[in-house]
Amino acid sequence: MKSLLLRHVQVLLASLGRLARRPVSSALTLGGIGVALAVPLTLYVLVQNLSSVFADYDDSPRLSVYVERGAGEGAADALAASLRDEPRIAQLTVIPRDRGLEQLLRHDALAGLRGRIGENPLPDVIEVRPAAGLDTDGYRELAASIAARDGVEDVQIDLQWVSRLRAVTDLASVVVQVFWVLLLAGVAMVISNAVRLSLVTARDEIEVIALVGGSEAFIRRPYLYAGMLQGSIGALVAVLLALAVHMLVAPALSRLMEAYLGGAGVSFAPPSMLLKVVVSAGAIGWMASWLTVSRFLRDVLPR
Repeated sequence: MKSLLLRHVQVLLASLGRLARRPVSSALTLGGIGVALAVPLTLYVLVQNLSSVFADYDDSPRLSVYVERGAGEGAADALAASLRDEPRIAQLTVIPRDRGLEQLLRHDALAGLRGRIGENPLPDVIEVRPAAGLDTDGYRELAASIAARDGVEDVQIDLQWVSRLRAVTDLASVVVQVFWVLLLAGVAMVISNAVRLSLVTARDEIEVIALVGGSEAFIRRPYLYAGMLQGSIGALVAVLLALAVHMLVAPALSRLMEAYLGGAGVSFAPPSMLLKVVVSAGAIGWMASWLTVSRFLRDVLPR
């Protein structure tokens, strides 16, 4: 067992040496794999950052109930208390007008108005989260019933834009998955072509090894490791390229998310995802090499 493991380590190191002895062709192959995998990885990072903005939202829209300004102090709390018995409402949150103004002035575009506003122009707001299971007509009926109550100035169904953007991000996630499949297939083709070129170059050597009793497993082993290394190292190149792109666009993306979506945390792909990419690329390289070598040996070696 120990000797078998040692032989595998020797073949792995020999495959690394073979890549190093052909720096130009190796760089072209690894660079092509890296660029191919960097595209879906970069898209994945972008979609994940956009999706994280909506992580705190549920699928149901919320209702913003605006209390009449002339209703007097405590009107919002009294209205909220009367709404708690409504079975179509899951949760209520009262946002006093002073807190609403403070939240509004936190935005950079309105920060200059601080100190210039005399009387607070905002009403008290009750944020209503409907119970699960309501359809669009149910939301509208609930909004209409709340709007008919005394002390209510207006009712708006919020977060419809979040549902639309979430649908866009879901579509983008599917597109990223399609890109992964297509470009991983392209990586398999690149590795298969590189391995086949090596096999054609070493055809005479392979035939001699077969004549002196070398098994197909012995002949196949270095090419399997070569394909695995090309896939894994190419994936590492893709990670570096995607990280470089992320560092370039992260400031602009953070400003965009802060301005339009209220989120500023931009992060790169988690280590578990990066490890999955490297391992998957290595496994694809191994399988592509195995198929290529098996077909080549079937055509070349006598049966």
